[in-house]
Amino acid sequence: MPERRASISGNLNEMNQEPATQTLADLYASHQGKVSDKWTVYLKVYEELFRSYRASRLRLLEIGIQNGGSLEIWGLYFGNASVLVGCDINVACTQLRYDDPRIHVVVGDANTDEAERAIAVHSEGFDLIIDDGSHRSSDIIRSFARYFPRLEQGGIFVVEDLHCSYWQEFEGGLVDPWSSMSFLKRLADVINHEHWGTPYHRAEILRSFESRYGTALDEESLAQIHSIEFYNSVCVIRKRAQADNELGPRVVAGKDAITAAEVLLAQRGAHAVPEAQNANGWSVLPPLPEDELLELRSQKNNLLQVQAEWRGEVERLHAGMGMKDQQLHQAQQESQQAQQQLQRIQQDSQQAQQQLHQAGQELQQTQQQLKNTQTRVEERDGQLAALENELRAIRASTSWRLTSPMRKLAHFLRRR
Repeated sequence: MPERRASISGNLNEMNQEPATQTLADLYASHQGKVSDKWTVYLKVYEELFRSYRASRLRLLEIGIQNGGSLEIWGLYFGNASVLVGCDINVACTQLRYDDPRIHVVVGDANTDEAERAIAVHSEGFDLIIDDGSHRSSDIIRSFARYFPRLEQGGIFVVEDLHCSYWQEFEGGLVDPWSSMSFLKRLADVINHEHWGTPYHRAEILRSFESRYGTALDEESLAQIHSIEFYNSVCVIRKRAQADNELGPRVVAGKDAITAAEVLLAQRGAHAVPEAQNANGWSVLPPLPEDELLELRSQKNNLLQVQAEWRGEVERLHAGMGMKDQQLHQAQQESQQAQQQLQRIQQDSQQAQQQLHQAGQELQQTQQQLKNTQTRVEERDGQLAALENELRAIRASTSWRLTSPMRKLAHFLRRR
């Protein structure tokens, strides 16, 4: 198994040799082998970044090689490279063959232990790592956490096609707090760890990425991040020993000063000591902004759900009120009809009362007439009784008896 070198700095003499005359853009323009595609700005950036490495026996790892053409071009560009390893998840890459014995291809998911072990067979460490893989935020962050520890001090880690970080289909978005761009920008805070003024470790500011993607960088590796550079769609992370990444003592030169002379002279050789930020609400962890944002969005979604439920309830109430309004309108109509019926009944009642009053009057008149009639009947009854008494008196008289034969004879004669 190849030995891992301590640093690329051991090849500085080779790096200072005269570089090859063909630029990377020249090599792409004349390339006739396996297909490779790069954006124009990449070739300009890489020429600037890699020119000083061309003479060194560097070891290169490229994650994502597609058709394999980039490895051929890297082999030409880095003529003195000791090993060029490409890794791709596409099984079709098993068909790739190279005449250059320095080029090796590992087929598999670079973010698995199996693929990492297969890569380490060819080299334990690398001086240049280029991530041109899936471009998904999760893969970019996991690849950096997995392979940055394998980058030698003085080496460069490059992430390509970061424009994908702004697209949802690649697990990103303009302000997505868990995108690869958000992660890489957070590394700028890691570089300035000594100025935080808090007792937190560097890894604390990356906890949300660790939780989300199940990966983490150790404190030693984070302390070796020397610089971060951003180009269009490209991020470059340089690695150096921790001592090279510290602010270092203050250098004060000269003797004459028109302001703060004593202060400046007193600070010569002093190290920066930040004031404690434990009371600074923007420096206290947790929560991290993205975790707090997630919680706030969750609360917002819950409130929106409650609001939707309230709106539904209001709509149901409005619908119920509409039904109630209809029922009220119907009740009002029925009430009006009942009032009309009541008015008719009242009118009928008044008429009946009038008729009753009239009937009462007529009854009184009839009763009076009856009374008068009864009086007359009584008078006549009295008269009749008097006549009957008178008649009985006549019949009982002697003259009535004496004249009886004469009445019978008269009766007989009338019959004849």
